[in-house]
This record gives sequence, structure tokens and C-alpha cells, in this order.
Amino acid sequence: MDSAAGTPSTPAEKVQALLSQVQHAQQSDEWFAARRTLLTASEIFSYLPGRRGNPHLYQPDSYTRQFGDQDRSRPYSTKQDLLLRKVAPDVNPFRENAATRHGKRFEAIANRWYEINTGSTLYEFGLIQHPRYDFLGASPDGISAEGVMLETKCPYSRPITGSCPFGYWVQMQIQMQCADLDECDYLECEVKEITENVYLRETSPEREARGEIGCHLGCYFLIRKTCVTRIQRDQQWFAAVLPHLKETASELNRLLNDAAYRQKWIDTIIKKKTNRY
Repeated sequence: MDSAAGTPSTPAEKVQALLSQVQHAQQSDEWFAARRTLLTASEIFSYLPGRRGNPHLYQPDSYTRQFGDQDRSRPYSTKQDLLLRKVAPDVNPFRENAATRHGKRFEAIANRWYEINTGSTLYEFGLIQHPRYDFLGASPDGISAEGVMLETKCPYSRPITGSCPFGYWVQMQIQMQCADLDECDYLECEVKEITENVYLRETSPEREARGEIGCHLGCYFLIRKTCVTRIQRDQQWFAAVLPHLKETASELNRLLNDAAYRQKWIDTIIKKKTNRY
């Protein structure tokens, strides 16, 4: 603890400070309502300006040194669709698909594997708002007692190669900023549901002890492949992207608080979508 300022200074102290904060539990009604007023970490990739003319935002040195410059993945949603979902959720509701259902179903299994195989204890958090830029929020998959954040992905079909899609790197950068932490482990876990017969044939005390096979909430599972990659916070990248996020936050704030402007904007978006199809 920084006695002069009275603020936490070590990662472990920061975790304890976060645990003392009142937060909305993930997936609660309050959590969903709060997320609609914020730019959240998983959305930030969609809020970045176009690639042309902004290579420093899409190919920062800290990313290319670790993963190369071959990633050309695109956001899952457009900025327009995300803002519409926030200000008019009935018009543009979020719809789960097979990939998102798969990821949510096996996340707890992957997190448990991480705890067992790294010797870490993970704490769960709700929605963490940035201490300075309160228009930013993040809901991490876990933070260890030592102050290492965890972001877990259980790909539905994408192969695990040891690389990190740029959009996920962006998500982790914002999560670290919101929690004021410097490290995040990116865990990829290939998990498959298996039958009870396969479980009985493949299981062993050693594999169960390592969290590789087991039964969770009535689902027999087998972990086929894992990869853990340590990501470092990039303050320079955040400083470069911050002005763009402030602009988007200002736009969202007007949409939420100016009813006439909001309705005109919604009507324009719906008209464009109708004409497109």
C-alpha cells in the first residue's frame, strides 16, 4: 500500500481493493442495464476507426512482436449495431449462437483447469468500471490473488494455434486498464462433451486431478488442448485509442439522453437496414 496516497500499489493490493467494491454480478439484470450505458471491453474492437490510416491502432509493436502482423480478423458486430443494441435493445436484441453457447457452457471447466494447472486461485468479478474514464467497463473471467487477469476462450470450431486474434487482445487491454493491472493470461481451451461410456473409458485419477476430464453440472467433458499466453498491458496503445473511445462515448451519451435525437438516429438506421435487404 502506498502509505502517502493511501492507494493500493501492488497487484495483490489492487485485487483486494477491487473485491471491496460493490459490483453487479455477471448476467444479472443490473449488469445488463449497466453495460448498456458503457463501452465494454468485448466491444472495443468494433469502436476502432478504420484500418486505413490507423496502422498504429491495429498493429501496435507489442502485438506484432508477440504474434506477428498477419491477423486481419474483423469485429463480430459493427459500431452501429452495438450502439443500436444499447439504445434500442428491443429493435436489435443480442442473439446467442452455437459458438457463444459453447463458450459460456465450458468456461467454468476451463477456468478450473487453469486454477489446477497454475496453482492460482481465481476471484470472480462483476462489472468493473475504469477508475478515471467511467464510460469504460469490463467483466473479466477471473483475476488471481496475485493480480493476473484471466480471459478464457473455448473455441467452437477455430483451431488453437498459440496466436491471439487481435480483437481479443484489444479486449484484454481494456480489461487491464479498467482493473489497473499489467498482466492477463489468455487461455484457449478445446473442450468437448463426451458420453458417460467415453468418460469411463478415458478417465483416470491423474487426468481428473489435472482437470482434463470429468463431469460438470451433469455434462461429461474432455479437454483436448489448451494454450496459455501471457499478455502485457500496453499503455501507449491505450493512449492512442482513447480519443476515439471518448468520441464514441460522447455519441452514446447523446443517444441515451436526447430522446428526439435518438429516435431520429434509430429511424435512419432502420431505414438503411430495410433498403439494404
